[in-house]
Amino acid sequence: MASVAVNDELLFRGVVFRIPDERTGTVVALVLSSVIFGTANSGTTTDTSTGLLHTTLSGPDVLTGGTFGPEAPA
Repeated sequence: MASVAVNDELLFRGVVFRIPDERTGTVVALVLSSVIFGTANSGTTTDTSTGLLHTTLSGPDVLTGGTFGPEAPA
């Protein structure tokens, strides 16, 4: 799964950043990339009735991300 995530990041963020960077400049490319990939929950839902695994995170919010999850902004 880590390999898939790394390839996904390199492919999509790289392409979304590189093309506007070449055409409009770095600032516009950074803003566009941030707007596209800066969603509140990275495209996932909180519906726990689907999926193969059902897990529960426990521990301090600083480590688990609290109700948002591990991707929570610091």
